[in-house]
Amino acid sequence: MIGALADITERKRLQEQVLQSQKMDAVGQLAGGVAHDFNNLLTVILGNLSLLRLGVAHPTEATNAITESYRAAQRAADLTRQLLTFSRREPVALRPVDLNAVVADMARMCHRLVGETITITTTSYPGKLPVHADPGMIEQLLMNLVINSRDAMPQGGRLLIATGERLFFNRDVGGHPLRRAGRFVRLAVTDNGSGIPPEVIAHIFEPFFTTKEAGKGTGLGLAMVFGIVQQHKGWIEVESTVGAGTTFFVYLPWLQLTTAEPKDGVAQRDPASLAGKERILIAEDEAQVRLWMKTALIRYGYQVHLAESGAQALAFVREQQPELDLLISDIVMPGGVSGRELCLELRQTRPQLKVILCSGYDRESATNGSPMPPNVIFLQKPFGMEKFLRAVRDKLDEPART
Repeated sequence: MIGALADITERKRLQEQVLQSQKMDAVGQLAGGVAHDFNNLLTVILGNLSLLRLGVAHPTEATNAITESYRAAQRAADLTRQLLTFSRREPVALRPVDLNAVVADMARMCHRLVGETITITTTSYPGKLPVHADPGMIEQLLMNLVINSRDAMPQGGRLLIATGERLFFNRDVGGHPLRRAGRFVRLAVTDNGSGIPPEVIAHIFEPFFTTKEAGKGTGLGLAMVFGIVQQHKGWIEVESTVGAGTTFFVYLPWLQLTTAEPKDGVAQRDPASLAGKERILIAEDEAQVRLWMKTALIRYGYQVHLAESGAQALAFVREQQPELDLLISDIVMPGGVSGRELCLELRQTRPQLKVILCSGYDRESATNGSPMPPNVIFLQKPFGMEKFLRAVRDKLDEPART
């Protein structure tokens, strides 16, 4: 037996660095368009709130103003989530998602990404397209395919993003080494750009392979797409004609759902069941967020103590020795004591203390890579009152740990 061994640790590390750099470059390209969209959304929110503040709106107008402000805020939250998703280093987190919903969320960003010289059209499958996927990775996959099509149309052109389903039988598998029989969800990205020569198609998914001039591409965009598709147990096919355009077909296994998935992964509850009388300490450095949390909790019967930082919360507990049932804390706060550290410190003397930690960052970034304390609920901002109160009640209703 003859064998060979090569240490590729450094190569993998460099590849990850280049890949992250590529993702951040994409975020930079998106930033201008996102700022434009954010300002439009803020205009909707500020305009409607000003109407309510002046007290001149009729009841129907007031209801519409509240509804539109809420929708605009949700869209703003989605924009922020997408930017955080693109720049993250988190592992794949698979869950049931509707491919149509992911593509719809990405459509606006795709328009900002390609510029005004390229017309984007989307067509969606008439029903839901359930897949077991990481939404952020699917968004990254679509973004890379769109960027690839944009680069193939430097003078402008047309881009079509389409979703659908496809049944493959055994007779359809021959001649396609990656295909297999079954029911699959399909994502197709079609451009009318320069096309790909046959001799090049065989190499386009290879890491660091690029036909672009030096400094214009890393050769990792399509390699990343290929890797994401493989992680989702699917495959990708390419059809291209030089001078006429290219279509990428992504096939992912159709997910058979046996039970309805509750929204946000939390079962709906009667609002009255969210009330309580427990004692809660809030540590939050943003005054408006702190006041909003206090108002929401008091309205539902809870007893609330406030602190502007982790250090102030520690001092309050040491001096006053209050009875506490729950700690709600932001993770990243000034004063040298983070929410994570506050939780660990208080549990030294109150091991049964229940904790909810919040942050505007994702979980990994908020803790700077440190492990989250055990038996903690994490809430990523922004969140509405119902989700907040449900998390509070669910945590308080958990049985005490022995």
